[in-house]
Amino acid sequence: MDRKMICILGAESTGTRIFTDLLSQHSCIQGTVKASSHIDWLDKVWRSIEDESVSQAVSIFKESASEEVKYFLTRRSMPHSKGVGQSADFMEFPNLEKFCSFCDEVSLQPIFLITTRSTVANLSSWQEKRASSKKSMQLAATQYKAAYEKIFSLVIARKISFSFLSLEALLLDKQDYLNSIFALLDLPPEKVKFRINQRVNKVYYRNLSGKKFFLFNDD
Repeated sequence: MDRKMICILGAESTGTRIFTDLLSQHSCIQGTVKASSHIDWLDKVWRSIEDESVSQAVSIFKESASEEVKYFLTRRSMPHSKGVGQSADFMEFPNLEKFCSFCDEVSLQPIFLITTRSTVANLSSWQEKRASSKKSMQLAATQYKAAYEKIFSLVIARKISFSFLSLEALLLDKQDYLNSIFALLDLPPEKVKFRINQRVNKVYYRNLSGKKFFLFNDD
């Protein structure tokens, strides 16, 4: 079996947990169902990677990896907290370079599924609710740009296969959209249980007048 490691990545608040929960319900994918708890089944692997111990990460993975699935799935948002219940720090990004080295060690080709969301809603969410931006839209914009730059710099450097996951497409098309993602992964369609807030963006589209988002400012 030609098995691969899916890593769902994206700026914080772009739906990495939602997509992890839904895709992990497929019978050919080992991941984290009910990922809304912020727990990922490979958290111990990631911690070992962050501690510069790829060999330990490999041992931990082999103890819990199923022999019967086609894909393994993990997630990281950017910035990412180092522990459950902890807030992410400004510009605290996971060590994706070491993660790719770990994938080499376990002979799994990495695939990046990159989450996206309405930029205005995403940045507003960071400014209002995420500790890492410290209530600053300018800091939120800085992190937002840096997060995607980090992902794509690695995609280019290592020629990693990737695709995008759209939160809005998921809200609109639901099961049809998920089945399209399964098709991209050469998997049959499977019914999943949805737990999604349909109006997740609405609150952030109000009172935009005079709001500055700094996304296209260099200063």
